[in-house]
Amino acid sequence: MVKAYDFDNSENVLSLEDLKSLGVLYFPMDMTSYTDRLNQICTERGYKNRDEVKLSKDTPGLEDKLKIFFEEHLHDDEEIRFILDGCGFFDVRDKQDKWVRIRVEKGDLIIVPANMYHRFALDENRFVHAMRLFTDAPKKFSVVSGYLSLQLTICIHFGSLGLACSYNFSHDLFLKKLRILQKLTTH
Repeated sequence: MVKAYDFDNSENVLSLEDLKSLGVLYFPMDMTSYTDRLNQICTERGYKNRDEVKLSKDTPGLEDKLKIFFEEHLHDDEEIRFILDGCGFFDVRDKQDKWVRIRVEKGDLIIVPANMYHRFALDENRFVHAMRLFTDAPKKFSVVSGYLSLQLTICIHFGSLGLACSYNFSHDLFLKKLRILQKLTTH
């Protein structure tokens, strides 16, 4: 069963309703007979493709892969993971821009909504076997390195008032500015 809590305070546990209010969906799956339920979820949500990934202590380049997965990022599609074995953590940003840690284990299916900042880590056992579900063919994504400087042109329109400007940001500052802009444009 999934467990969610404030990243900085594991005593502050979040309910499934709290996760749902963030847009994160959870489906417990019976590992002895999940095929029909999984197919139903796929049909309802339009998931057409799937693959499986295993990460373990024996995975070549594991630490480099985990560094990439732990970089804060987002996707333009939902991120769907069905944990077939093992355990890991999804960290997602809440509405106050704080990290929420979600522990997933065998039998958990989690859906992180599109355009939600998140990251992934393994637990101390360093093993997970997950099914990834996709609406289309799996997309590769590149995570921008924290060492790069980005050139960004921002255009915001508030009624007739328009603003266009160009900045050089570090990666961390870029992500913070982008989150602020997303909040401004969604209110």
